[in-house]
Amino acid sequence: MLLPSSIGVSISPSRVAVMALRQTLGSVRPVAREVFALDAGQPVAAQIEAIHRRLVTFISQHRLDTASRFLSVPLSSVMWRRMTLPAAARENLPDTIRYEAEKYLPIPLEELYWDFRLIDENRSAGELTVLLSVVKRSDLAPFVALAESLPGGLSGAEPTTSAIAHAFTPRDDIVPADAYGLAVFTSDQVHLLHMQAGVFQGGRTYDRPESDADLVAVVRKGLAALRLGGGDDPETAAFPVSVCAENLSEELPHQLRDALPEFVWHTAAWRENDLPEPDMLAAYGLALKGLQKPADATNLMPLRLRKQPSRLGQYLMAALVALTLISGIAWGGSALLQKRFHHARLDREINRLADEVAGIERLQ
Repeated sequence: MLLPSSIGVSISPSRVAVMALRQTLGSVRPVAREVFALDAGQPVAAQIEAIHRRLVTFISQHRLDTASRFLSVPLSSVMWRRMTLPAAARENLPDTIRYEAEKYLPIPLEELYWDFRLIDENRSAGELTVLLSVVKRSDLAPFVALAESLPGGLSGAEPTTSAIAHAFTPRDDIVPADAYGLAVFTSDQVHLLHMQAGVFQGGRTYDRPESDADLVAVVRKGLAALRLGGGDDPETAAFPVSVCAENLSEELPHQLRDALPEFVWHTAAWRENDLPEPDMLAAYGLALKGLQKPADATNLMPLRLRKQPSRLGQYLMAALVALTLISGIAWGGSALLQKRFHHARLDREINRLADEVAGIERLQ
């Protein structure tokens, strides 16, 4: 297709959500979407094979062979760490981060897939803040196998929390705060995010418990792990957290307020802002990322397996521009020739009339 397209694939323990978006003039529109269940009782290899079959069918059915394909993976073991470095480290940032990370990580980097993104730059203080994401190679191995077997491969993979953040990054009107927490309750998981000035700062993912009381306990655990809220500190005691969920019991918001009074609880207006339901948010965010192509997005997929962006649209656009220029030149050249032809004809007519006038004058 001439217009760029992108596919987001979000995998959770019990389901897979797929969404495709296409860039049109001045807007982004959905092309197709699908949700299918996973058999949790099957071996991981069988689940990956089922995902592979459905993706191949989805891509073929909707003619999305050239589209970017981004994957979010349900890895609760993903670790996020913010690191502050001197501004001079920018000249050799990967090596500096590798050196600093080896001081703090209990596992050698050779046993991990890792990536980083620059999230803040304080020029006056001469400091950079980067967000490091790491995951065990063994945990990501099934999804690496999916990238290897899928025709055309995958463009990237990242945790579900950062995938959800892509859906909210360009929509700062949804949550009326510069810094906030986001609690996204899907049908089978709980995702907790920390956002600052529209930039993802870290997240946690947990399986969703059945009871509201256990759900409140999970939220408390996740917010504490993200170090959100200040307890008795009056400057941070009113940290806002927005809840994004499709079906909540009437009691849960009250339970959250009662159990976690150090936070101000809001409901994220996702319906009013044309965002999909929580189960589709990660897939939507990934598809949006594929169209926006942020330079510093997290990508844990090994570089050798990343699907390269299709240049077909660019080539077709260049061809159309060239044809337009050639047509314009041809039209301009044709108009010039016609103009010269009419000038020559007019000159001949003037000369003829001049001869007739001269003949009349001689007769007189």
